[in-house]
Amino acid sequence: MSATVLSALLLTQVPARADTAPASLTDSGVRAHVDALQRIADRNGGNRASGTSGYAESLDYVEQRLKKAGYEVERQPFGFLFTQVLTERLTLPGGQPVPVTLAKYSPSTPAKGLTARFAALTGPEERRQGCAPASYDGATVTGRIALVGNGGCTMDDKGKAAAAAGAAAVVVINDRPGELYGWLKDAAGARIPVSGVSPETGEALTRAARQDAPGTLTLRSRTEKRTTENLIARTRTGDPAHQVISGAHLDSVPETAGINDNGAAVAVLLESALRGAQRPAPKNQLVFAFWGAEEFDMLGSQYFVDRLTPAQRKRVAAYLNLEMIGGPNSGLFTMDGKNADPEEASRRRRARPTSRTASPAPSPRPARWRRPGSWTAGPTTPPS
Repeated sequence: MSATVLSALLLTQVPARADTAPASLTDSGVRAHVDALQRIADRNGGNRASGTSGYAESLDYVEQRLKKAGYEVERQPFGFLFTQVLTERLTLPGGQPVPVTLAKYSPSTPAKGLTARFAALTGPEERRQGCAPASYDGATVTGRIALVGNGGCTMDDKGKAAAAAGAAAVVVINDRPGELYGWLKDAAGARIPVSGVSPETGEALTRAARQDAPGTLTLRSRTEKRTTENLIARTRTGDPAHQVISGAHLDSVPETAGINDNGAAVAVLLESALRGAQRPAPKNQLVFAFWGAEEFDMLGSQYFVDRLTPAQRKRVAAYLNLEMIGGPNSGLFTMDGKNADPEEASRRRRARPTSRTASPAPSPRPARWRRPGSWTAGPTTPPS
């Protein structure tokens, strides 16, 4: 999506005078912010994750420019549970390494790893998914690494059922191509390490289970309470009873600099705000929001919404979210204002009677729309 298109969307509510040249975005202006975010990550261990020095410096960078442009800027601090993967390693019998992905908020294995035999559930799909303690009836899993299929329940449920059966860890095998990414909803209730693998790795582990041969699983993470902040910038002019909010998450995942996800969107949003400050007073109050802890389940934006009073919510005329817009295959989506879940919105549309045309078939849930306790199929490397 081009900077010109997004500029038009973000600044729609700003009337232009005939004697005033429009303050359009430029690729060079956006690129300057992208480069700055990359340099910030380079100075801070390669990432800009919430709760880290890289995020704090990113926040300072955006705040300084918005204040200088004349915006009313507010920092909104909140606490969250930070987690960062330190080690993900799985070796087959004989020492061959294969990819594995630790669930966020999962317990770790011992520092030297867990060496154990594998136990693959058999029978109907419902049983192989390992969602209940009964799935393990008759299976020998005590002290072993349980192998279960994806789907049927949350990762929390799979971990608890395997732990109740005596397993030392559980590995979830993807039912679609690619690795498996996700996190646990109930970190405090997790008792054993939970991880995911691709179908190919799952086949290799299942063969090892049939051979009753041991492998070694090493999964280590750091999980602790930290504080982060949203940054909210408001125009000092425009009708505050009618707000147009544009937002993008400022944080990266702990593993990368997060330029594609979501530095490009941050750069466009920031440059739009700076250019908008050069234009005549807007009709509506414009709000530019830079969310924290999105990569830990969209916590910053949820914190913001939860603290709006009913009267404040009524002032919001529209919200435009910018997410991963730097690639050539970006798109525009309109969410159902009464229900922001895309799958539920699709079901609601299909349920409406119509005498003209059939409702469109539902689109699959994008991998980035994820929920706690769930997994998403993805590429062989974590999204950046």
